[in-house]
Amino acid sequence: MALRVAAQSGGIGAMMINSLTSENMGFSKFASMGNKLDVGEADLLEYFLVDEETHQIYLYLDGISNGRRLMEIASRSTKPIVVQKANKSRPGAAMARSHSASLSADDQVVDAAFLQCGIIRVPDQRTALHCLKAFSLPQMSGPRLAVISRSGGHAVLAADAAEEFRFELPPYPQEAIHMVREYSRAGVIHLQNPMDLGDLFHLPLYRTLLEQTLAREDVDGITFILNYNGNRALVESRRLLGSLGEIMQKCRKPIAVCIFTVQEEFEHLRKTLDYPIFDDPRDAVMALAMSRDRSELRPLPFSAERPTGVDAAEARSRLERLPAGPIAPESLASILDAYGIRLVSWKRAESEDTAVAAAETFGYPVALKTAHAEVLHKSDVGGVHLNLPHADAVRGDYRKLLKIGPAVLVQKMAHPGLEWLVGGRQDSSFGPVVVAGLGGIYVEIFRETSIRIAPITMEEAGRMVDGSRGAALVRGVRGEAALDREALCDVLVRISWLLHDFPEIQELDLNPVRLYPEGCMALDWRATKGESWLMV
Repeated sequence: MALRVAAQSGGIGAMMINSLTSENMGFSKFASMGNKLDVGEADLLEYFLVDEETHQIYLYLDGISNGRRLMEIASRSTKPIVVQKANKSRPGAAMARSHSASLSADDQVVDAAFLQCGIIRVPDQRTALHCLKAFSLPQMSGPRLAVISRSGGHAVLAADAAEEFRFELPPYPQEAIHMVREYSRAGVIHLQNPMDLGDLFHLPLYRTLLEQTLAREDVDGITFILNYNGNRALVESRRLLGSLGEIMQKCRKPIAVCIFTVQEEFEHLRKTLDYPIFDDPRDAVMALAMSRDRSELRPLPFSAERPTGVDAAEARSRLERLPAGPIAPESLASILDAYGIRLVSWKRAESEDTAVAAAETFGYPVALKTAHAEVLHKSDVGGVHLNLPHADAVRGDYRKLLKIGPAVLVQKMAHPGLEWLVGGRQDSSFGPVVVAGLGGIYVEIFRETSIRIAPITMEEAGRMVDGSRGAALVRGVRGEAALDREALCDVLVRISWLLHDFPEIQELDLNPVRLYPEGCMALDWRATKGESWLMV
């Protein structure tokens, strides 16, 4: 299978070439990009996708020049793309003003972008090599794994790896167990999955067992572990191993073969077999997991359909009048309203009397919040007063908030619900990034979010929600009613389009967005407008 190697580092590219050669995989083309002055990773990838001799692609990158273009090209690929992306630090992290920015470091954005467009990211060259080996085998199309091992200890290691990489181990049928038991000498071998062949060293039986197991409808692939002395049973072992490529091609399913023998024999096998081999059970199982995960990928890089009820022209007219810097809550509210984002009932209060009038319009209890745009975390400075039950409480707390700044918001107290963070920022390589996760106090506790490159579809928004820790709470637990997942996804889609349409909105937080069995609403909102020269 022809492989293309492209690297931003000539030295790392050369190392990969040496590794491929030692595995008898080889390569057909190599490109070193250097500083990418004239040709970058997206240019090379675009060429590799139409090159008929290319079947797999490996890229090593220090940085990404045009992330959106790279995603657009990768999402069209039917060929495996393996990328080792280094340089993970984020120098700009200290400048983040919002939760969305602080919880979406550059390297997390790269992970999200690659997942979204179908690129397989690997942390190091060894893992990259195992991944490329996996894609040299027939694809693992599901989670059902059979393990056959000559060694009980190695079978245990493979079983541990199968659990680690989320494989199912279907039991062997009785006819297979009966066939193996007839050849067992001591009757002590474990005849389930993993199958420990223990004292049984009957190589023709191994071949029959492997072929019959791979042909089963409830098995998607096999990890086969064989250990033998380099001098004994040499010819028979080589004959068995040499036949496995034919079995894989016949069944169109993979066998990840792990061999323990003397080094000289192992090197001989690497050079002569027509498929890659492994020297560790975990690596073999991990390779099949990479193959399985790629079969489950459904790249959805960007949405092409705007949500209904969006008035981008109105939002633009309001945003253009604003200076650079933190956007006042009432100005941001009008922009969010133009994109169909539901907010809790609110009103800016210019005096105690207008604060009381607003509270009586909404109905008690109400909340008072500072609307000072420079305040990042209101509760940290005493800028949030909740459950105010009457006019006197509103007047007293209004005067307290004036010490922070003259801008004060009155809000209707919302009913309890599950709190989410929805927001985003602009990334220098990928453009608009949308962020979601459990909100309120959970932001600081879990510091865990789902990230995607905007704009996204409802399906991609659903993946974001389902991939977060709060997914089980949305579905409903311990008799609690399920919450409105679709409403939350709709907010994510709308925010993704807002960030896409207005790159001058550099950071944006809706925190919390309170989710109910029917609908959701934002209780607090904050954003920063950048200077024109900072726009992505």
